[in-house]
Amino acid sequence: MGVTPEVAHARTRRAYPWRTAVEHAKAFAETHGHLAMPHDTLHEGFSLGRWLIKQRYRANKSSPSFPAARALTAIDPWWNPP
Repeated sequence: MGVTPEVAHARTRRAYPWRTAVEHAKAFAETHGHLAMPHDTLHEGFSLGRWLIKQRYRANKSSPSFPAARALTAIDPWWNPP
C-alpha cells in the first residue's frame, strides 16, 4: 500500500496545532483588547478569524470545555458571545 509510519504521521499532523492558534489569539488580544474579529483576519500569516469561527461553532455544538475553549475564555471571556 505504500503507507509508512512516517507518511501516516505527516498526514495526521496539523499545520498549526491549537496551542499555536491560541498563542496567535493571545497576541491579537494583547494588541486589540478583544477577540471580536472578522473571519478574514490574519495574524502573522495565520488565519485567526477562520480558526476562531471554527472554535465558536465547536463550542456551541458540543461542550465548551475543550482545551482551546478554556484557553480562549482565559484570554477574553467574550470570545464566544451568546
